[in-house]
Amino acid sequence: MPNPFVHLELATDDVARAKAFYANLFGWKMTDLPMDYTIFSAGKGPGGGIFKRPPEAPAGWSVYVGVADADAALEKAKRLGAIVLKDRTLISAEFGHYAVIRDPTGAVICLHEAAPMPRKKARLARKSRRPARKARRR
Repeated sequence: MPNPFVHLELATDDVARAKAFYANLFGWKMTDLPMDYTIFSAGKGPGGGIFKRPPEAPAGWSVYVGVADADAALEKAKRLGAIVLKDRTLISAEFGHYAVIRDPTGAVICLHEAAPMPRKKARLARKSRRPARKARRR
């Protein structure tokens, strides 16, 4: 799938209670980040996060679809009849950017553009994909 679901997110008024509930219900591993955000690992499939709901947002779950270029995806979405609710916005240098649209049917979905991989990490990733060289015979 070229644009898979990559992240799920819960905005809630009671973060501690939500963390305890989902950790106990599903066995999700919770990791608190310094930016008042908790990452959860759900095993297979995408993980996600839990955070304190801002006053202007409803409590509930959001889903994120991975895109290579959030600006290009927003332009295409607009041409297809979507309304942009949140323009491309930086999460952090580590986590990349996000945007939010309302599709022509009224459903809201989020887009996630991953942060570029640091050069050293990208070089290591490319090396790990190369086939092993055969040893030379002398």
